[in-house]
Amino acid sequence: MRSAKRLTVACLVSVALAASTLTAVAEDVPSPAPDAQASSSPGPSAELSAAPSESAAPPAPPSASASPSEAPEPVEPTQVPTAATPSEQASTPASSRVEGVAVEPTLTVKADTTKPVGTYGYASGTISPAAPADVVVQAYYSGAWRDVNSVTADTDGTFRLRLLYGLNTVGTQEFRVRATYDGFAMTSDVIVFTRTAKITVTSYAKTKVIHFASYVKGTIKGASSSTVKLQYNNGKKWVNVDSGKADSSGKFTIELYKKVTKGTHTYRLRIDSKLGWVYSDTFTQKRIAGWKSSITNTRASEVKYTYQTGCPVGTSQLSTISMTYWNYDGKIATGKLIVRRDVATKVRAAFKAAFFKGFNINRMSNPDVWKADDVTMMAANNTSAFNCRKVTGNPYRVSPHSYGRSVDVNTYENPYRVNGKWYPSSKYGTYRPKVQGLLHSNSTLVKELKQRGFDWYSGWDWQHFQG
Repeated sequence: MRSAKRLTVACLVSVALAASTLTAVAEDVPSPAPDAQASSSPGPSAELSAAPSESAAPPAPPSASASPSEAPEPVEPTQVPTAATPSEQASTPASSRVEGVAVEPTLTVKADTTKPVGTYGYASGTISPAAPADVVVQAYYSGAWRDVNSVTADTDGTFRLRLLYGLNTVGTQEFRVRATYDGFAMTSDVIVFTRTAKITVTSYAKTKVIHFASYVKGTIKGASSSTVKLQYNNGKKWVNVDSGKADSSGKFTIELYKKVTKGTHTYRLRIDSKLGWVYSDTFTQKRIAGWKSSITNTRASEVKYTYQTGCPVGTSQLSTISMTYWNYDGKIATGKLIVRRDVATKVRAAFKAAFFKGFNINRMSNPDVWKADDVTMMAANNTSAFNCRKVTGNPYRVSPHSYGRSVDVNTYENPYRVNGKWYPSSKYGTYRPKVQGLLHSNSTLVKELKQRGFDWYSGWDWQHFQG
């Protein structure tokens, strides 16, 4: 029995020494990650093989005084944890990208919310991290989301798409953006996009003489009413000053407000639509004081070639009218007419009325420019009055222009016939179309001069008015 006890103790000592050796070897082997240790619970066999503490003494042999019937209790080995290295102490961050595993991208979208009909809206955005994702804009109609436009994002992840559906329809439309990349799919929030009616100014005169009629033209699209209102900014507020109707194609023409003074004036147009009032862009027109005139006593230097000794009237009986007119280029020019003083105000009033009706005059220069040569002056299409000379084509008669009460207007379009010949050209002698500068019975200048006692020699001397 005693021999058996000694054998048992020897076996225990051998087991303990073997375990100590295994522990020493294990210290040279890297420990598994803390998470792996925590997930593996030691079983009973592991507990038996745990290494004893290096400071623990080997179990003592049984005492000689021990009772023969008692066996010595084996000493439990103490388990000492192995010290972790710094890299083992730091845990791996939960947000780190694991090598070889794709990170889910995010989609950011900004979009227009309101545009006029016929005008594109846009949705733009970014894929992050940057990736060339496939991007689609969808519109909701007929009970489902449907693709209406697509693009591939740039390498920096940015993209821009047109909101195409319902381009020419007034109302509200829903859109959304979807993007796919590397197996991931992203969808934006719903974009609520509104298209309003549209009013566009297509033409108007940027500069106009005060009191002259002027018009604005434009088009409307998507409006529930064809009525277009013209609004004028009086410096304090917008006021309605006129209105017009658009035709079936949406085109309209409205006369601009005429009761304005010299200066720059601001306008806009308004229409009613099912979504409310819609305005055009504002536009401005400059009004200028175009008509200017003066009447002065004629100087001898102004009639150097047109006055001769023995003329029916002297310089002291003449007046020089300086006044503006519309030339054939549609620009304002200044000319001079020399007439007898007793008809000066009448002539000026008639030409003023013609100016405000937009009547064009090719040229209004002193006949002295041509040294009083009537044939040459007619070929230059000049408008003139006093010229003391003989009748062109009849050297035996004194011309009525010698008395200062005759006016010739636009001599080329309104030729003069004598002895069967038209001066300066026969082109418009009998053919009288409505061309610029050509006089006819409804011409403002004809009416104004006749009202003031002048005769018009139509039919043979179309250019001539006799007071």
